[in-house]
Amino acid sequence: RERFSVIGLFENEVYPSVAETLKALKAEGYRLFVATAKPTIYAKRILDHFDLSQYFVQIYGSELTGERTNKAELIHYILEREQLN
Repeated sequence: RERFSVIGLFENEVYPSVAETLKALKAEGYRLFVATAKPTIYAKRILDHFDLSQYFVQIYGSELTGERTNKAELIHYILEREQLN
């Protein structure tokens, strides 16, 4: 985690056309959210680094304490929090 927090989180590549697709979806009026098993603090930094945060209403991930590491639990949390019933 120590290495990941300063170097590893930026050792990614964005797939071709991801930014364009997100931009198009947002322009069509879709409300986009991120649900990731990565800790939220890292997910936000990664998306900011690759200039993708702008396309999302909110970025959700796990907590460093271990909360919401289960994807189903995370999705349930987002649905309730965002009132996406």
